[in-house]
Amino acid sequence: HELMFYILFLLFFVSNKVFSAFCSLWLAVMLLPPFGENLGPVFKVLFNPINLEFIAGLVCALLYRKFRTINPSVTVILGIGLLIAFFVSSVDIANRYLFAIPFGLIVLGSSAASSAGNLKIPRFPVFLGDASYSIYLVHIPVISLVSRIIAKAAPASDWEAAFLCCAGASVIAGSVYHGAIEKPAIRAFKQLISPRATSRGNSDKVPKPAEV
Repeated sequence: HELMFYILFLLFFVSNKVFSAFCSLWLAVMLLPPFGENLGPVFKVLFNPINLEFIAGLVCALLYRKFRTINPSVTVILGIGLLIAFFVSSVDIANRYLFAIPFGLIVLGSSAASSAGNLKIPRFPVFLGDASYSIYLVHIPVISLVSRIIAKAAPASDWEAAFLCCAGASVIAGSVYHGAIEKPAIRAFKQLISPRATSRGNSDKVPKPAEV
């Protein structure tokens, strides 16, 4: 999935229209009856219904940018209601067709509330959100290392304690990586492309011919 998403984001930078057309076609195929199961592992990953959660995130971002009149309370309550209905119903939890919708509504409503100033988000969750990609990048090697240490140092420990240690270590390591590497790299990249963007903008300005 990770490689697939990198390729997908590459389409976004190449062409907005190509990216939108591909996502629309991708969504249409995923909503069809099970497709790709007999076509090999690549198609199983590409058309797995779990990808609908990614599409739901794209739709939320689009709605958030295009419509500023979203009612945060109604949207969040609707999302929570659908989520509760999903769990109390007999719908299989593996059915991602419905599972992505309530979480998408909750994210959309919460974003609208935060933008309107009705939701005060503490700094720590905001920081964790900023560091989430760094945490994602380092969590696998960190979990592998910490679990081995726990297995040797405290082999009789229960899995709950081991889970908390692995999760905590992943968050700490990812946060350090975010502050020490990711943020400086992003800052340097912005400084690198900013002069180019400015010079390109100036070169696009065609000088007016001198008046005689």
